[in-house]
Amino acid sequence: MVPVKLLVMGSQDTGKTALCVRFVTGRFIGDYDRKKEMTYKCHRVCNQESVHLEILDRTSKECPQASVESCIRWADGFLLLYSITQRVSFLEVEPIKKLIDHIKQSPAAPTVLIANKADLETGREVTTEEGQNLAKDLRCSFKELSVSETAVAVEAAVVQLISLVMAQQRPLLPDRPSYMVTVRHALTRKLIRSKTMQCLPQAQSPIVCWPGEAHKTVPVHVLPTPAQTCLTGKGSHGRTPSSPMRPEIGSM
Repeated sequence: MVPVKLLVMGSQDTGKTALCVRFVTGRFIGDYDRKKEMTYKCHRVCNQESVHLEILDRTSKECPQASVESCIRWADGFLLLYSITQRVSFLEVEPIKKLIDHIKQSPAAPTVLIANKADLETGREVTTEEGQNLAKDLRCSFKELSVSETAVAVEAAVVQLISLVMAQQRPLLPDRPSYMVTVRHALTRKLIRSKTMQCLPQAQSPIVCWPGEAHKTVPVHVLPTPAQTCLTGKGSHGRTPSSPMRPEIGSM
């Protein structure tokens, strides 16, 4: 199971807690009055892998800078919220992202910028194009949605962030479908090579033939002994060996 830790950040009344509850439970609750941060835990399947998810929802009340920095160091990915009906919340996004980049020492921290309350079109103060341009400048993904209207868009935004985190955590992990195809091809080639080797003629043991006896094949490991050579009447060079010397009677 892959652990993923997300941090939700943004101005007050942008829908941070509503987004967390909507994602975890599927329900929408409009009013919250919290005085401390909350951590939501749940499980999801993302990219065919089981994910243990922790979502930290910080309170919008004033808190020490050290506490904010500690939360940023803890998190793997970030959800930055602003409300399309509050330009002030939109303007506060960039300083938050710069703080994240500074603490993470990288502008590539997985981040999704969420423009909430898209259902309140009559009170819009921030255009969709402004949100898209800001996301491009900050190098993060962008979603405009309404937490109160649908859970599908919320689910898609959070799952996209989870995918970004997993991709950054394991950049060398091969893509599962292509990896399996590669393995299958390698096994197929190995099987074909094995069958080809089985069809080749087996190597014969080398043989040695004495001159004049080419029609006889004698394996190396059963070469005739000198005694056998004498019995056949031929020497090592194909000549009949001389008769053994016998002492003459007169010399005795």
